[in-house]
Amino acid sequence: MAHVARTAEDRSAEGSCTGPWHQPQRREPDTRLIALQAKAQRWLERRTSGRTKSITDIAVAEGVTCSFATRVIYRAFLAPDIVRAMLDGGQPPALTSDALRQRVPLPIDWATQRQ
Repeated sequence: MAHVARTAEDRSAEGSCTGPWHQPQRREPDTRLIALQAKAQRWLERRTSGRTKSITDIAVAEGVTCSFATRVIYRAFLAPDIVRAMLDGGQPPALTSDALRQRVPLPIDWATQRQ
């Protein structure tokens, strides 16, 4: 999973944002949610690097359905601030690995993802 460096500007801007992604809700990071995000990044990288020819190849190699593999890969397109919140344990309580897996299709627009 790619590490996203945070700058002082990023941290200062957090206090000025509104909405569920920027409310101070710190707790222990959800390891299942982080593992799902890491898997999404790995599977997308396998596909885009050419190591696999299709999502079907990933599904077969991982022993899952194509539908499941597709839903997981969608998670690689989450807004960076949502991923940071997950890593920091600051995501809304309703954002769990199960809830995220069921949200299909995932909106491409980051503002819509934050709603």
